[in-house]
This record gives sequence, C-alpha cells and structure tokens, in this order.
Amino acid sequence: MNASRAIKVRYLHNPQDGDPGPAGPPGPAGSRGPYIPGYMPWSSYPSGYQFKSGAAGEGRLDIVLVASGNRLIPYYCKASHTKGTTPPNQDTTHWGITDAGVYDCLATNMLLADNARVEFMSGQAIRVGTGTTVWGYFGTPAEGGEIIYTGGATPAAATFMVDLHGNARWGAATGQRIEVDPIAAALRIFDSSGALRTTMSGERKDPATAIPGGGADTSLTGGTTLAATATGSHTVIAENTASADGTVNVNVPAMTITAKANDMGSGAGSSGPVMQPYTNVAVTIQVWVGGKVAARRQFSGHAYYEEVATGSDPVSVERTFVTQPTAITAAVKKNDKVKVTVEVGITKAGGTGYGGSGSVTAGTAFSGKFVYSGVQCIYATNGICISSNSDNYFFALFDTSGTLHIGCKAAGTVKI
Repeated sequence: MNASRAIKVRYLHNPQDGDPGPAGPPGPAGSRGPYIPGYMPWSSYPSGYQFKSGAAGEGRLDIVLVASGNRLIPYYCKASHTKGTTPPNQDTTHWGITDAGVYDCLATNMLLADNARVEFMSGQAIRVGTGTTVWGYFGTPAEGGEIIYTGGATPAAATFMVDLHGNARWGAATGQRIEVDPIAAALRIFDSSGALRTTMSGERKDPATAIPGGGADTSLTGGTTLAATATGSHTVIAENTASADGTVNVNVPAMTITAKANDMGSGAGSSGPVMQPYTNVAVTIQVWVGGKVAARRQFSGHAYYEEVATGSDPVSVERTFVTQPTAITAAVKKNDKVKVTVEVGITKAGGTGYGGSGSVTAGTAFSGKFVYSGVQCIYATNGICISSNSDNYFFALFDTSGTLHIGCKAAGTVKI
C-alpha cells in the first residue's frame, strides 16, 4: 500500500551572522628575514662585490639604484651573484624592479614642519649636481671640515666654501680669493697668483707682530762632521714649504774641509816611477724646488804629494781648508716643496796600498729663510702696515694710550 507524505520546507529570507567565536591560539613565530642595507648606486659598488638576494641562510637583501634620466630606479637582487659589468636594468636574471617604485624629484611651494629632523639612509648630506658631477654640498663636515660648498665637485675646486668653524672663502682655493677668518678676526685678500696682498684685522697690532718676518728661520744641521758619501747620494738637512711667492735664502756657514793623502806603505823598491798620492774632498750644497735642483754651490779641498819609490817609508799629507760663509738663493712659488741637501764626495788616486780620507765640519748651523716677493697691507683697529718683508716696510700704529708710532725700513736701513 502506497502512502504519501507532505514535506514542509521553510525559507528564511533575512539571514544574519552569528556571534563571533572565541580567539584562536597564537601561531608560531616566523623566522627573521634578511636586513636591507641603505640604498646605494649600483655603480658605486666595486667589481667583484657579492650581492645577496636574502635567500635561506643569507642575512642580507641588496637593493641598488640605477639612474635613468633624472630619476633613480631601485632594483632588488633576486639571485645572489658576483658583480660584473652588466647593470641591473640589463640583467633580468639577477635583478628585479622593487615595489618601491621610482624616485622622482619632489617639488612643493610650501613645506610646513614642526621641529623637523631629516635623516638620510646613507650619508647626512645634500649634494646638487648632474650625473656624477657635484656642484653643491650641504651636510656633515667634508674632508676639510667644510659643511657648505658650491661651484665645484670638491671643496678644493669649489668657488665658495664655509667650514664648521665659520671660516669662509670666495674664489679659487689657491688663486685669487677672499677669506674670512672669525677665529683670527681677519679678512684676507689674495691676488691671482695666490699671494696674500691685504689683511683687514679686528685685532690691535704692534710693530713686532704687524711686520711680516719674511718667513721663519729654518735650522739646518751644523757643527757636526759630515761623512763622505757616494757620488749622487744626498743628505737632506732641511725641508719646508713656501707659504707665498718669493725666494728662499740659504745661509751656508764657514766649513772646515780636511783632506788627507795616506801613507802608501814601505818597500816600494829602490827605483821606479814617481808616485803621486792625491785626495780631493768636494762638498756640494743644493737647493731643490719642486723636486729639481734650483741652485747649488760646491766647495773642495785636496791633499797631494810626490813620493819616489826608494824603499824608504813614505809620508802622509793632510791639508785643511776653511771656506767663506756664503748664501744660496732660489725663486719659489707658493706651496713649492723646498729642501736643502749636502753631498760629500771623495776622489782619490795613488799607488798600491794607497787610501785617502777626508771630512767636512760645519762651524755654525746652516740657516734658511723664505722672503716673500709681494707687498702686503695690514689694516688693524689701531693703524696700518705696508710690508714686502722684514727689511722693507712702513707702519703707522696707535698704542693703547693713543700715541701714534710711525716707522719704516728700506733695504734693511731704518729711515724713521
């Protein structure tokens, strides 16, 4: 017998979410990922550098910047490798473009910031330029302490510079320029050759400090015996650097040169030629400027006698010579490296067993001085000084009581 049933189905037309379930337990901590160094241009990395992709076991993921016109495009290393010659924008095997996008110039008419502090990823400085040429710099002190410079790719090439002490320069580093020195309270003006011409000083001066000394005395070796050396070798007795255009004057003191022709020994025989033992001692003083000999003086002394080979014991002859003091002068330019050398050489001749000797003794110390060739003006709070060197100058200075002091010297002679 067939029976039928009716099944009643109810549809809900407005379903609603139920209440949230309880929070699940925390998952396990993930492994630490690789760190990303500060972004640097790909071209700044040396050849052979090992780029890392941050793969398992690698603690670094490298991202580099590649210039494209006026923009810098970041690329990430997707396969570790050694740097070659192919840049990232031509190497899709090892590099990919990051999600960071392209670094473009940001320009705004107004920037409002409250106690803003800007820090860069690498190097705390702003450089302005085109390509690899830097035409401006502002930031942490550069190699010479400069915090601002412009007009050149380096502080030395810049035409304007300010360092962390407040010193400022307008013009070429070694040529025509104006310098402001707040520590010395002075403004200095240099000509096209780089020579100092004018100083405006905020300090009071007196004649002893206002007149340039023409360079500092340079003490050289003196009062000692100079050993003989092989020809061509030099003993450096002084080195210095010219601080301005002018001349270097080296005063050579009186020197005692001793030359000896030694005993040739006995038993020369009852007859034979006349033997002529001879010794010459030569002293050469040279002034080197920029690695080349600019001036030199040579002094010498000799000992000589004739000996007839008679079988009797010969004699030894010693001669002593005293040189006159003299001076050696050479022209120098600012920053020229200057050195003074002494070479002592012995020339000797004679028969078998002969051996000459010699020595040189400087009676007093050598001395040297740089003499500047340009006229310099000093404007101080209490007067004026016009000077070429310590032997040619004029000054008019007030002392602390208001009394005017005037003096001058010409060619070493005091005129007032």
